[in-house]
Amino acid sequence: MSIKKKTFLLIFVAIIIFEALFFAVQQYIVFPSFITLEQVEAKQNLDRSILAIQNEIKHLDELCHDWAAWNDTVQFMKDRNENYINGNLVDTTLINARLNLIQYFDVSGKSFYRKTIDLKTEQPLAPGDFNLDELPLGSSLYIDPAQKEPWGDVKVTGIWMNDNSPMMIAVRPILNSENEGPSHGILIMGRLLTNEGIKKISDQTQVDFIILPVGDLTHKAEIDRVLAQRDAGEINPFEKVSNKLLNIYAAFKDIDDNDAFIIRTSFPRDIAREGMETIRFALLFSWLIGLVTLLLIIFILDRMLLNPISHLTKHTKYIQEKGDYAARIDMERMDEIGQLAKAFDGMIGTIESQTGELARMNKELVDLSFRDGLTKVYNRRYFDQQLPIILGHMRREKQPCSLIIGDIDFFKQYNDTYGHLAGDDCLKSVGKVLRDQSRRSLDLVARYGGEEFVLVLPETEAQQAREIAEKLRQAVQNEKIEHRGSSVADTVSISLGVTTVEPGVNAKAGSVITTADKALYEAKKSGRNRIEFKEYEE
Repeated sequence: MSIKKKTFLLIFVAIIIFEALFFAVQQYIVFPSFITLEQVEAKQNLDRSILAIQNEIKHLDELCHDWAAWNDTVQFMKDRNENYINGNLVDTTLINARLNLIQYFDVSGKSFYRKTIDLKTEQPLAPGDFNLDELPLGSSLYIDPAQKEPWGDVKVTGIWMNDNSPMMIAVRPILNSENEGPSHGILIMGRLLTNEGIKKISDQTQVDFIILPVGDLTHKAEIDRVLAQRDAGEINPFEKVSNKLLNIYAAFKDIDDNDAFIIRTSFPRDIAREGMETIRFALLFSWLIGLVTLLLIIFILDRMLLNPISHLTKHTKYIQEKGDYAARIDMERMDEIGQLAKAFDGMIGTIESQTGELARMNKELVDLSFRDGLTKVYNRRYFDQQLPIILGHMRREKQPCSLIIGDIDFFKQYNDTYGHLAGDDCLKSVGKVLRDQSRRSLDLVARYGGEEFVLVLPETEAQQAREIAEKLRQAVQNEKIEHRGSSVADTVSISLGVTTVEPGVNAKAGSVITTADKALYEAKKSGRNRIEFKEYEE
């Protein structure tokens, strides 16, 4: 056999070996990384759908709490007055609040008043749907009037199943407007988790998901399989529906800790498909180069294929391990390998863009969890989290920090005079005034309680804080919101307490709040619609 033939044979064998190695790298290293990335993103979508349902339940509980901790509701439990029913328990109220059920029980658990509505037909629900004549002792929905916990913290939330119809439920004890006991009964609010509701949540989160009630016979085999996988230790089972679609599942519990329904999230397999297309292109390309340039194959393997492919593989593994989707190969080549690298960079750029969008939407969801649903300012949870951080930062920077606590004067009388919905509009207006008056990025405005607001002012001295508080007080009055129930003005006014932590003082958040609250008390005691300043004290 001639050297030429041997050379061709050796080159051909080398090409075969190379192609086998190249295929193995793509099949067992590169492509699995796409599958892993695909599953991670599918799991993120599933988590977002679960978080969206939990947020719906949280918002329902906030609404239930607002109604339950209300003197008008307490009075209704005493005399069942028609004014309360006609003013609050009408169809439009339930439709606007997207409520399917509102039911009152006395302290013994017997039904006191019940109203239901089908939001689609605007007719009452069928008599047998979610019908409770009483809450027996030991029921998950029953709140014992003899319990010892702080009444404001007592609640029951979750999913309540009835004939395979899941309903988001919130249960609160009926208390006075100061959120204090004893309990005068139990208030239950419910919102059906319908297909239309799921579609709305899906559109808001941009996640394609549905729910399958555990008792749904049309999907029994699918539900049984998912629950069996869950019981075997696979918390979120995957199902490859086709080369274009991947399903991921999670079980959602009801208030009795039983399986209520299965959440099925569908995720398009764009990543795996693009990865496979990239691998096929790479294999075809390498074969063409090998056949056309037999005599130069060794040089090409070393300089044109092996090194770039190794770099591509390392780059893919780096992205898989580090999650750095901003990384690029940036091969300055004009041949097919360069095109492959650019195509890969383009695909990773698409993934980066999608991942960035998901991160942005998740950030928005987190921001919503820190916002008061009514006034759109930050909520108590965010304030409690940020105040110690701000105080610590100001101490290290040797800067002053001021805190203002404001309370709307005679807000209970405002609610009694104008009604609950007008009270909500008043809180929104006051919240907007506070937001508009605090334009620095450092300032933090939050709703502290029912009609109480707080304003954290970093790098603000005592005199500046007093001036800002006076501007806030005047701005609220300038809104000219009528208030016939006020004893200090014809319009809505606000009393404010101010305190300032001097530079370098190691102040505790609780002590700062207590000092500002004492100043607020002095403002109320001195006639309201005014500000009072109190020196910070431990």
